[in-house]
Amino acid sequence: MIDVRRSLPSLQMVSLRIAVHRFVASSLAVLTLAALVPRVDAAPAPDPVRFQLMDVFELEWASDPQLTQDGQQLVYMRNFMDLMSDRRRSNLWTINADGSDHRPLTSGLANDSSPRWSPDGQRLLYTSNNGGSTQLFVRWMDTGQIARLTQLTNSPDGLSWSPDGKWIAFSM
Repeated sequence: MIDVRRSLPSLQMVSLRIAVHRFVASSLAVLTLAALVPRVDAAPAPDPVRFQLMDVFELEWASDPQLTQDGQQLVYMRNFMDLMSDRRRSNLWTINADGSDHRPLTSGLANDSSPRWSPDGQRLLYTSNNGGSTQLFVRWMDTGQIARLTQLTNSPDGLSWSPDGKWIAFSM
């Protein structure tokens, strides 16, 4: 005959073992399924060959190249995108015709544009919004000194030097 009082603890142990096995098995099944099912909110890895949205902020391009009368020096607008303001910016750069002495004439987050050489190549007329509204500036190339020429209410356009280099013309 079986003593029920003595077999009760062993029945509890068997039940506990079965419960633990079921728990472990179901946990493994859930973990396996979680590993196999792709996450819906996970973004795909960026393709290094394709152009990505943020790549636009890494682009720079040249525009409005202007040669001196003697053809020895070139000035151009170097355009780029400002990540913080999501706007195009431009600085003026110069380079010699032989490719030497490539350097910035202006820098920062202003828009410096429309460079025009004086007939003798000693001065550079350009527009800039450095300080707020777009104004005319002239730079003496030998000293690097810059002078603001205007206090206009509208942006100047169509810059031009007179043949003798004593006057400038522009439209608004």
